[in-house]
Amino acid sequence: MSHDLASLTMQGFAEAMARNAWILVPSGTTEEHGPHLPLGSDMIQAEYVCRAVARIVDGLVAPGIPNDCSRPA
Repeated sequence: MSHDLASLTMQGFAEAMARNAWILVPSGTTEEHGPHLPLGSDMIQAEYVCRAVARIVDGLVAPGIPNDCSRPA
């Protein structure tokens, strides 16, 4: 079974809700992390953690929500 909420059919989603699956929502900032890391590092890490937790608790991972966008000083 997929833990990716966006890839489920309505039937798959209904089955997940019937078993009271957790829905995990990754959130992260888009910002500079120096010349060696991507701007989306925070979201990448949040999605990774949510996927790991979803596997443990048999939950679902919703699409990520960016919470900020900063610019270099």
